[in-house]
Amino acid sequence: EDVPLQLARLNSSGGVELIEDSMAILEERLAVSQAEEVAVVSVMGTFRTGKSFLLDIFLRYLYYWEARSFAGSDVSSAGRSDGLPEWWRASARNGRLVAGAAAAAQQGASGRGFLFRGGMASCTQGLWIWSKPFLVPLQGRNVAVLLMDTQGAWGMDMT
Repeated sequence: EDVPLQLARLNSSGGVELIEDSMAILEERLAVSQAEEVAVVSVMGTFRTGKSFLLDIFLRYLYYWEARSFAGSDVSSAGRSDGLPEWWRASARNGRLVAGAAAAAQQGASGRGFLFRGGMASCTQGLWIWSKPFLVPLQGRNVAVLLMDTQGAWGMDMT
């Protein structure tokens, strides 16, 4: 199953703790992908500025791109009269993204993605990475694209 994996967190003494089990899962998935190179896409910034939301959008696009690419379809669809591209409509309800797919799954809905929500309460603690590497051909090489989410800087719970 494709899920967000927490790679690191702050411990009670303010130090960084690596989560070895998550690192092992990621290492195994990268080995299985047979990627020749790895590219990490990450968003960093202050807390509550949409980092997880943006990465969730990237994730939705990559799943759509992957499905269309394997089917031999064009992924550059410009959309319909509403101006929304097909990949957006495929992952939205009534043209709007629902709260992070992980949150939707917790509420019994199907979905996958990075957790995001409105308001001032933070969602992301530490470093998270999506467990699925997306294989993207680039200049004749297979590159594993990984999406990494980070805890916001200057949050209430940082030391």
